Amino acid sequence: MLKGVDFRAQSSDPFGNEPRRHPVLIPTSIKPYNAETPLPLLPDAPLTPNDLFYVRNHLPTPDLDPKAFEMEVIGIDGDTAKEFKLADIKKLPKYSVTATIQCGGNRRAEMNKARQLKGLSWDGGAIGNATWTGARLVDVLAAAGVKNLDELSERSDVHVIFEGADTGADGSSYGASVPAWRALDPRADILLAYEMNGAPLPRDHGAPLRVVVPGSVGARSVKWLTRIELATQESQSHWQQNDYKVFGPSTDWDRADFSKVPPIQSMPVTSLVCSPTAGSVMYVETPIPAILYAGAERSSSESSTSPNTVYVRHTFAARQVLP
Repeated sequence: MLKGVDFRAQSSDPFGNEPRRHPVLIPTSIKPYNAETPLPLLPDAPLTPNDLFYVRNHLPTPDLDPKAFEMEVIGIDGDTAKEFKLADIKKLPKYSVTATIQCGGNRRAEMNKARQLKGLSWDGGAIGNATWTGARLVDVLAAAGVKNLDELSERSDVHVIFEGADTGADGSSYGASVPAWRALDPRADILLAYEMNGAPLPRDHGAPLRVVVPGSVGARSVKWLTRIELATQESQSHWQQNDYKVFGPSTDWDRADFSKVPPIQSMPVTSLVCSPTAGSVMYVETPIPAILYAGAERSSSESSTSPNTVYVRHTFAARQVLP
């Protein structure tokens, strides 16, 4: 049984204890709740306000008691096991990383105009930038007694698996994994975060503890973190094995073989005009707010407000009609 999880509201409707959300968010589904930031608001500031940050949930939203919360760490082949309370995590050296998180399906609505795809129809607002604060993953693993982190980081067969407290009707938890060569590299800045933009982590964004994997697809930044395991295979969760993978345009979805395709990790360079929105007409010279995002192992030629996010403004002259 997951410690610190409140299942009281899940006896009849598993979605009966959802948090309140900002009315300006644009829902793409209600159960589970998913919603994006309106595009014109994205470039307003380098950091996306917590209550306007897009919400991506796969299952009912857990309501965890920070005082009762515990997270388990299991070493390679089960050679180490230790439980941490939130207070234990907060005793470790505190780091802050400003990083963008983006859903792997962001801008699917545009692709749907060419060909109908499976998944939520995100317009473009399933992306946000925040300053995340917490303990480094490598420090937590070291505190758990996991040995030879440098050696493990060089093994191509080792993965770091994360599991959350959000569970489905069958009792399985949301889970994902990151290759050890990335997860165990201190330069990757992977955090176990308990603060977001200087405030305690909001419930929709993984309170009281979540993983933040800068530059990676948002699906790897597991929320409501309750378990970390080092293993010689990837996470076997549905969302690692049968979702968040990319197929060619000729793929027949009914015959797609997910076992033959690697999971998405790093994200490609993405740029997006946020205002005016599609269909708008402009008659005068107007600044155009836009965002540019580069995932891990990629860079932008422009200076950045964070390691992987750039906010740019271009001036379009005369009349502009956006499709």
